[in-house]
Amino acid sequence: MATKEGLEIERKFLLKKEPKAHVHGELGIHQCYVHDGDDKFRIRSTRDRFADTTSCDKTYKERLSVGVYTEKVIDITEEQFEAHLKKAHRSIKKDRIIMPHTHDGLKWEIDVFQSPIRLIVAEIEMPVEGYDLILPDFIQEVLIMEVTHLKEFTNYSLATPIVR
Repeated sequence: MATKEGLEIERKFLLKKEPKAHVHGELGIHQCYVHDGDDKFRIRSTRDRFADTTSCDKTYKERLSVGVYTEKVIDITEEQFEAHLKKAHRSIKKDRIIMPHTHDGLKWEIDVFQSPIRLIVAEIEMPVEGYDLILPDFIQEVLIMEVTHLKEFTNYSLATPIVR
């Protein structure tokens, strides 16, 4: 099983509707948060609608500053995902549309949350802190505001409690 570790440097933007741009991918994502004693992590099942495949991972993430996290992502099986799911306490489902950035090889991830309310959030990962991001027209046309600094727009905050 593969493991990926590193820094995640991201910015998030609240959008009024889905942007119109070339789509590079469409994903269906179900992610949950698990607190098992001192072990706290996120599990995610991702359905790639273009490739017709499903992958799962377990992620440890720690906030260093606004929009900057250490991240360790471990590939897991669907069976391991299901086993961890039994201990999850928060859950969220979203559709993700992947669009290219206009000039620098970065990609926009447009997350569309359906429940409990319809919410559209665009995320982009930066190569370095302080990166000079220029918003493309397709984002500016539907932009409400940047929400990187607002805890209320983290996936954990948007996830709903699991009632058993």
